Amino acid sequence: MSDAATFIKTRIRSDLTAAMKARRTAETSLLRAILAALDNAEAISVGTAHDRYQVRAFGDPSVEALRRVLSEADIRNVLLRETAVREAAAREFEKLGRLDEAERLQNEVPLIARYIAHP
Repeated sequence: MSDAATFIKTRIRSDLTAAMKARRTAETSLLRAILAALDNAEAISVGTAHDRYQVRAFGDPSVEALRRVLSEADIRNVLLRETAVREAAAREFEKLGRLDEAERLQNEVPLIARYIAHP
């Protein structure tokens, strides 16, 4: 993991702990989603490796998969993508008259932006 990825994930985890202690469920959910998006971005495609899947014993080091190292630009792109997804979904909810859901998604955008400004 790069220094940028380590820094941002540590910061998000710290904020997640604070949000959980304060019982801010919406923020907790968002921060978990951001961490999952970053983890997914680090995943390396296995291609057809699933075709020859074998069951291994728990703790077998041969099943450990390498992870991609995310650069600052990669992290920024993931966070921008998460922001764009929420903005698009908010617009769709507004068209459908689901203003409560649209507002919830729009409220998440500034929370993500605080990590984009300081990756």
